[in-house]
Amino acid sequence: MVTRIPGFPPDIEIVPDTKREYIEWRDKVLAFRELCHRMCEHEGPQRDGIMALAANSKAFWLCVFGVVLNPKGGTDLIINEDDEIEEIKVPRGWYPFIMYPFQVDTINWHDRIMDIDDDETGKADGVCEKSRDMGLTWIFVGIAAHQWIFADDYLCMFLSYKEEMVDGPSP
Repeated sequence: MVTRIPGFPPDIEIVPDTKREYIEWRDKVLAFRELCHRMCEHEGPQRDGIMALAANSKAFWLCVFGVVLNPKGGTDLIINEDDEIEEIKVPRGWYPFIMYPFQVDTINWHDRIMDIDDDETGKADGVCEKSRDMGLTWIFVGIAAHQWIFADDYLCMFLSYKEEMVDGPSP
């Protein structure tokens, strides 16, 4: 299955699923993100166009405007000057939210579920089982934020299996 981000230019609209291609794609997306930010600095048709693309695609909006917190720091992958994949250390902090294919696929799955007219509320149900450190919580928070900004009528609810996980001091 090919994973696409609607609104991205043709040369970066397909999210690659191999490590090297993904790293190269991510660098192009970061450049496109910067271009979009510059186009949005002033009101006008360019800004309106970018915002229309963002309104119509959650994946576009998250990749162009989203950020994600890495609370622990860790490692990332780059292609070094010898054209080899190299692991580098990254500090804790906020980073641009450049999604992996499975994260974009999760957004598309959510949209398909929301498009189903299955009961009196007009929506179907979906369950997403997840593991830690996959960014799916960020995806669902991003979906909710997107809809809060762009939808005329949106209702969502977040649940946790333990109250302490919601009210505790951990981010």
